[in-house]
Amino acid sequence: MSKILILGAGKSQAVFIKHCLAEEHHVYLLDGSRAVISNVIEHPNLVFETIDITDSNQVLAYAKKVIPEAVIAPSNDAGIIAATIVAEFFKIPGPGNFATENSRDKFKFRRLLHANGLATPWFLKVNPLEDFDSIGKIPSFPCVIKPVQGSGSKGVRYLASASDFNLYLGESLA
Repeated sequence: MSKILILGAGKSQAVFIKHCLAEEHHVYLLDGSRAVISNVIEHPNLVFETIDITDSNQVLAYAKKVIPEAVIAPSNDAGIIAATIVAEFFKIPGPGNFATENSRDKFKFRRLLHANGLATPWFLKVNPLEDFDSIGKIPSFPCVIKPVQGSGSKGVRYLASASDFNLYLGESLA
């Protein structure tokens, strides 16, 4: 039985949590909210702690108490940095810095895919707050714009025309 530290305890993590328990692992589950799926999963090998998984220092302090043999932040990017720090500290399976940095930054990830010959749609990094001519850099419309970081489609917008870009920029600055 391995000790597995899982960062995130929402519905999207439930299948993985249940799998680990079915395999008789000791599961240490961290989430910043008590209103999570772990409240409906009862198992003697499940330990839940309310810890903000974006707080790498708190997560590492907890990990030092339980000394996990693996760490994962399944189906979320909120805990991925903390998971990387814990994995590297204990030299255990988990995400590495390269994977973390490239998966959390959409521009870096697209550039990496493109550099390795994988098909990608055209992409361009613009910062409308620094480059007021950003709209002129977009080669064609319609297009989709998205923030460099984040998940769950937060900030993703479909732009049918240049005027939509100006509306989006106005919303972003408000």
